[in-house]
Amino acid sequence: MICALNDPDAMKKMLEVTFKYVDNPLRVIDSAHNPVVSCWEEKQLDEPQWMEYKENQTFSQKYNDICNADYAFQRHMLNSPTPYIMNYPEIFKHRQRILRIRQSHMNIAFVSELEYNHPFTEFTSEILQVFAYFAGIRLRNDANFYYSYDSPLSEILLYVLKMQQPNPEKIRQLMKKSGLHFKKYLYLIYITDNDLFDSREKMVYICTLLDKFFTGGLTQMIEGKIVILLDSDHCMKSPLDDDRLQNFLQILSANHIFAAVSRAFLDLSQAGYALEQAKKAFDFSRQKEGLGQLFFYEDYILEDLAETYLLHNLPVHMVEPGLNELIEYDRLHGTALMETLTCYLDHQLDLHTASERMHIHFNTLKYRIQKIKDITGLDLNKIDILMRIRLSLIVIKSGGFT
Repeated sequence: MICALNDPDAMKKMLEVTFKYVDNPLRVIDSAHNPVVSCWEEKQLDEPQWMEYKENQTFSQKYNDICNADYAFQRHMLNSPTPYIMNYPEIFKHRQRILRIRQSHMNIAFVSELEYNHPFTEFTSEILQVFAYFAGIRLRNDANFYYSYDSPLSEILLYVLKMQQPNPEKIRQLMKKSGLHFKKYLYLIYITDNDLFDSREKMVYICTLLDKFFTGGLTQMIEGKIVILLDSDHCMKSPLDDDRLQNFLQILSANHIFAAVSRAFLDLSQAGYALEQAKKAFDFSRQKEGLGQLFFYEDYILEDLAETYLLHNLPVHMVEPGLNELIEYDRLHGTALMETLTCYLDHQLDLHTASERMHIHFNTLKYRIQKIKDITGLDLNKIDILMRIRLSLIVIKSGGFT
């Protein structure tokens, strides 16, 4: 086991060592119930619940219901370091033994054994605990396994974030169970330090800090990041008012972390899409410099639209034809009209702000804008044309068009 601990594929190797002694099917899941590794000889087990989990990577509704109703199991998983034998003949053909893997009062994974080839014994129970001990060492500094799944609130948030198509009925059941009620609009905030948090201690500290700051919200560790669910009566770019927004920025700066905010959404089942929006906002922000530490998907909708389009279409089809003339004019005359147009649009057609940013005279900018209109033949006073130009500039900047 010690030799396997140092292997790059340690979890798989250690489970294979354990399987040699236990000789029963084994599997490890993280605390958000995502599969980690499994080991058994048969390709098909005569245990429908295990095979359904392997195929769908989630427990069946029957399994969830019966576990939630088993209060002895719930108490054991919270308080006891020993394995628990689950005997549910109405859904399982075999008994299974489950043991939590914990670090500093946090469930980070679970190992399960199926009573398939041999009956459970005290000896194999001890072997399972040896595996859990070494697995805990291996996972101690792996932020991908930092979850907290010990309350109905974390259960519902992890469920909607994990499932691509959450079951609306299950969401209603979980909300009823937790007594959870939301205001009209929901937002998701994605917290990262630009990589996996480098230690469990830092992640727990940040999560606790944000949990206290966002009183009334749901704060959850997932996949080595932190996610916060907030609600609001109003649909705005930011769910925080000015004072709280400034305080939040101070927290981000003081702890060297970043945050990205989704658009407002109306239904908890859309939380997974909102998380993707927040992640995209952070990723798009990495392409620019000097933007600070807080980003909003609202600011990157066009970038996302252009990127999605380019996955299936050639860039030339998205670029406004008149801009070709402008690019060629800049090349032949050594001018910066494309740069001028970009700055002008970035500052919402404000001539004063754009001229100050470019360090040129107001009248010089007016002359350049007129020159751009003459060369491209584009009417910069029409919203639809401005939208097409914005998308074109994003494609050109991405390097997909030459």
